[in-house]
Amino acid sequence: MNKKRSILIIISYAVLMLSAYSVMFLPNYSSASDPGKEIVLANADLGLEHILNKYAKLFNSDKYKVSVEDFGQELADAAVVYQSHLDQFDSADYVKTEVATDNVVVTVSRRNALSNLTVSQLSEIISGRTNTWKTLNGSDEKIIVVADEGGYRYLAEKFVDVSAVNLIRNADINYFVEDDEFMMQIVHASLLSSDCKAVSLGDIAPNDYENYPLRDPVIFAYRSKYNDVFKNIDLLRY
Repeated sequence: MNKKRSILIIISYAVLMLSAYSVMFLPNYSSASDPGKEIVLANADLGLEHILNKYAKLFNSDKYKVSVEDFGQELADAAVVYQSHLDQFDSADYVKTEVATDNVVVTVSRRNALSNLTVSQLSEIISGRTNTWKTLNGSDEKIIVVADEGGYRYLAEKFVDVSAVNLIRNADINYFVEDDEFMMQIVHASLLSSDCKAVSLGDIAPNDYENYPLRDPVIFAYRSKYNDVFKNIDLLRY
């Protein structure tokens, strides 16, 4: 009995040592399906957090920990981004799917009587060929046009000449226009303050997401190695 017990003790000790060696020295071959695998979604565009947070909840599971972070896209596994910003994800490494659309609206102060523009009038204004309010509401005051980065990029792609548009920081969008009746702002609808007024464009209301002339697709981009996680994203249009 003592001999058998000694053999069992030796075998048990050998198994224990081998297990410890594997943990300490052998490579860790954890895969994307391992529990706790972290996938980072970049908060790439202001105004799209509601979509991003929705997807983070949808894809969070026992196998994947999906989180939303504010740091640069180069460190992210996926992002929700306007098509006008899609150059950040030009790499073939990313799979890109349209999941929504956001209107790019023309807005003014609520003290401004303007309620409608044509696309042609807007083109004249952002190019500087029309530079006063005279033909719009009778005032001789100069039109000051501002746009945040997203709005500016969209205009630059949509129109040939945007030389009269002043680029301002995202954090300042809405701030100047609220109290200045002579300013005009171009901004994605998701960023519009309730203190500003969006005007119709060609008699189409700014909240008409099917027909408004300025529409910027929203793209979900993710690294192809996570295709097993996000392959059904096209079925989840927002």
